[in-house]
Amino acid sequence: MFWRRFSAVLRSRRFNRDLEEEMRLHVAMRAAKLRDKGMSAEEAATAARRRFGNTLLMKEVSRDMWGWTMIDQFLQDVKYGARMMRRSAGFSITAVLVLALGIGATTAIFSVVNRALLQPLPYREADRLVVVYEALGSFSGPIGVSPPDYAYFEKHSPFASLAAYVNTQHELSGAGEPERVTGARVSAGLFPLLGVTPALGRGFTSDEDRPGSSVVVISHGLWRRKFGGDPAVVGRTITLERRPYTIVGVMGPDFEFPHRGPRMNNTPADLWVPLAFTDEELGGWVQRYNHAVVARLRPGATIAQAQQQCDALAAQLLEVHYPPELRQNKTFSVKTHVWPLRDEITRRSQLLLPVLMGAVGMVLLIACADVANLSLTRAVVRRREMAVRSALGAGQRRLITQLLTESLLLALIGGALGLLFAWAGTGALASAVPNYIPRADGIRIDGWVLAFTAAVSIGAALSFGLVPALDVARRPAAATLQEGVKGSAGPQRHRILHFLMVAQVSLSLVLLIGAGLLARSFFQLLATDPGFRPENSLSFKTSLPATSYRQASDIRGFYQTLIENIKVLPGVTAVGASTDLPLAVRERRSFNPENAAVPVAQINVSAHSWILGDAFEAMGAIAKRGRFLDSRDGSQSERVTVVNETLARRYWPGQDPIGKRVRWGRRTAPWWSIVGVVADIKHGPLEADVVPQSFQPYDQVGDDVVLLREMNIIVRTSGNPALLANALRSEVRRLDAALPVVDLQTLDRYVSRSVASQRFNSYLLGAFALFSVLLAAMGLYGVLSYAVTQRTQEIGIRVALGARPADILWTVLSRGLVLAGIGVVIGLGGAAALSRWLSTLLYGVTPHDPATFTLVPVGFLFIALLACYVPARRATRLEPSSTLR
Repeated sequence: MFWRRFSAVLRSRRFNRDLEEEMRLHVAMRAAKLRDKGMSAEEAATAARRRFGNTLLMKEVSRDMWGWTMIDQFLQDVKYGARMMRRSAGFSITAVLVLALGIGATTAIFSVVNRALLQPLPYREADRLVVVYEALGSFSGPIGVSPPDYAYFEKHSPFASLAAYVNTQHELSGAGEPERVTGARVSAGLFPLLGVTPALGRGFTSDEDRPGSSVVVISHGLWRRKFGGDPAVVGRTITLERRPYTIVGVMGPDFEFPHRGPRMNNTPADLWVPLAFTDEELGGWVQRYNHAVVARLRPGATIAQAQQQCDALAAQLLEVHYPPELRQNKTFSVKTHVWPLRDEITRRSQLLLPVLMGAVGMVLLIACADVANLSLTRAVVRRREMAVRSALGAGQRRLITQLLTESLLLALIGGALGLLFAWAGTGALASAVPNYIPRADGIRIDGWVLAFTAAVSIGAALSFGLVPALDVARRPAAATLQEGVKGSAGPQRHRILHFLMVAQVSLSLVLLIGAGLLARSFFQLLATDPGFRPENSLSFKTSLPATSYRQASDIRGFYQTLIENIKVLPGVTAVGASTDLPLAVRERRSFNPENAAVPVAQINVSAHSWILGDAFEAMGAIAKRGRFLDSRDGSQSERVTVVNETLARRYWPGQDPIGKRVRWGRRTAPWWSIVGVVADIKHGPLEADVVPQSFQPYDQVGDDVVLLREMNIIVRTSGNPALLANALRSEVRRLDAALPVVDLQTLDRYVSRSVASQRFNSYLLGAFALFSVLLAAMGLYGVLSYAVTQRTQEIGIRVALGARPADILWTVLSRGLVLAGIGVVIGLGGAAALSRWLSTLLYGVTPHDPATFTLVPVGFLFIALLACYVPARRATRLEPSSTLR
């Protein structure tokens, strides 16, 4: 049946021709019968036509029987709408471009939201997956799980399955040029727990999750990049850390793990190796809390139940395995945190992305209001056309359908063009989003995004097309025809235009204030003192493989030699090495201060780095008391340390910390004397609070230096540090030709990259805000221009009666400024109510910052004044004689 109707629509002309021929045949047959009864030919034809009735009506009834009259009318409306678009090319192009920009921006942001927040995780029963963190003593914040703690949880697991993982760095060779790649050590049960299997080969077996295992699973990206997508790669050997590893599997193109977004271990891996805890790791109690744990709930179990069971296990763990001094301390405890994996991955995105989606939604509403303004002003020109159609029998429903069809055409063309804009910008958007947005590499235009774009386009058509359609269709035809061709706009139309204009201004102001707050926050962040001087310095990272550098002396000798060789390069003023750079200190150590002037907790935690050479001088640290660590602090010298101001001030307020002592770990650990205090160096993001921080000499680590193979070399120069890049690479190759140099960058660029997410937030919201202001200014200009056109005769009469140009100018300006002022007042209220949602994205600025809430409205009113001035100036130049004629 459907195909018959559809075929009839496609063959409408033939259908009409056949129907008319059949009706003529029936009329002719009836007329012949009447002639046979004695009627004349003329009388018979008239009676036959009277017998069959209105042929046009019969044709319509027959068409309805086939069920395609509405479709035919829609096609007619589409053709007519296309003709009207060609006749009003300026209006059509403007409306399509405005809608395309609004819909394109909305689609692009939705593609990110869809990928990061809406799409389910690509795992089996992903809603049953949780993450597990620990919390120790007074340090209540969630931290990772240590190897011995994980082993205990695995043995007494309250979950259906449990797996641990930790990000690692590997020197990869044996497949083209050596390079440093990100990997992950994972439990053998991780892939089965997630419910994923390699696209090629297999995962790990339980027997391979032991020290000495040399198997690896690689990512799809690494497989394509290094092996050209060779399907025979399984079984090949590559070299990691100069040890041969056998490739046993290749993951699929959509597999990404670990995910961006969680608190720790959040860098997607290029390859995975078995976790394979060593005896040393499993015996390291109260150490190495850097492993992430993912688990699958038992059937029927809830997260609350799992949390209770984990807390009970943590209490048992404390009683059985932790040192006596901790077990005896009633204030110390071991706790756990159990959260859904999805919530942990999206925790930082759940605020930013809805904010951006709301912002771009406001832009789209403003764009629709702009097109509605254009449609209303254009409707004045078309009122006579609609009145004629109404007088000829077209009902209100028919007129509304025609106008909505034209709006739908505009919206669909704008949506298609916007989709093209979004598709073109998706790659750039994916590379620019903050690094904590999960699955950003997979952002693309898929079926859900296409459906969203279609829905937005239809919604836009209704939003800007319905009001003008109702306004035109409800106007009496007789009154319109009596007014003449031009006519005049009634008060209802003016009220609608004013409402749309006020809505545009208020929404634009909300966006502009939000962008202003983020911009102020960003500049406050840039003005934050990082605690060191990054200018004229650069750094790079390298890591020594265990197979080539087995002994502590080998590791220490390499870095000492490298520093000495770099020190003699032209332009170098200082060079040193550190296990971590400022703004990214990962290590945390528990310590106890000696003779602290204030009560201290059982466990005190500091950010910690190991220093070699003149690292403080190279990074531009500032000494407050005492001295820096340097070459005199060797393995045979007194154990010394340097602390930051926060640590010194917290434990020895008002005292000289030089000569005070601290020790790390247990009470039997040796004491280390404080020889210097440095200004607080930001250990994490610039917006993060400073915590106690300590520094130890690399030469005094002893044999444990085998655990500190990765170092950041920091070089300060007298000129442009970037000019030394090739020389630094050459010095590394001279000592070890196979050793990759990673993250070679100036410290200025390093600091700039640390605020990339805040820059993205402020720039993107700022772009939306500026676009919305442009649309609002266009709308204000359009409304006043329309008002001047409608009041041309009135203005001419006023000028003829003696009105001065200044009076005319003020009349038009005041009308626009009143509308803008009302919008500003409403926008201020909306911004005050909504700005609190930005509070977690702000730094150094309150959500109701007085400067932003004062300067932005003033600036907006100035822009509104400029938009109003042009039509107002044009009104003052009207000639009364020509106007009245």
